[in-house]
Amino acid sequence: MDHISRVVTILVIVAACSLAYDQNREGSLAQSNSLVEGARIQGSAREDNSNRASRPIPAVGVAVEQKSAGSRPSAQVLASFDGLGFGFEGPQGKANLRNPSDNTIAVGPDHIVQIVNSRMAVFTKQGKRFGSTGKVLYGTVVTNAVFGGFGGQCKARNNGHAG
Repeated sequence: MDHISRVVTILVIVAACSLAYDQNREGSLAQSNSLVEGARIQGSAREDNSNRASRPIPAVGVAVEQKSAGSRPSAQVLASFDGLGFGFEGPQGKANLRNPSDNTIAVGPDHIVQIVNSRMAVFTKQGKRFGSTGKVLYGTVVTNAVFGGFGGQCKARNNGHAG
C-alpha cells in the first residue's frame, strides 16, 4: 500500500506540473502585455477616491467574523529545527540561500518535506521510523530532481515557485 501511494503521489505531481506548464506557456505573453497596457492606462487617468463609500460587509461575513481570542490554549510547539535557509548543509551539499520567502512544508507520518523557491529537502519526523525530528535525509536539491526519471518539461524546466 505504501508503494502504491508513493506512485500515485508522483503521478499527481507530474500531471499538475504538465498542466501548469501548458497553461503558463499558452497565456503568459498575452497576459503580460495586457498587464503592461493596463498599468499605463491606470497611471495616466487617476481616480478621485476621496468620496468613494466603502462597501458594507455582507451579513454572512459579519456572522462568522471572529472578534475575540478563543478560550482554548493555542497549539504547543512540539519540535523546532533549522530548515532550508542561510547556512543550511545537507547530504547533497550546502544551500546558498538567503532568507527564504516562499516557504512550503508538507508533514507526513515519518517525514517533513520543505520547498523554498527552487530548492527542497526532506527531514525526519519523530515517530515509528525515527527517534528525532529535523535530521536532514535528502537535500538540498533543485525541485525538479524528483522528476529525473520521467523526462519532459517537469524535468527540463525547474519551476522556481514549485511550492
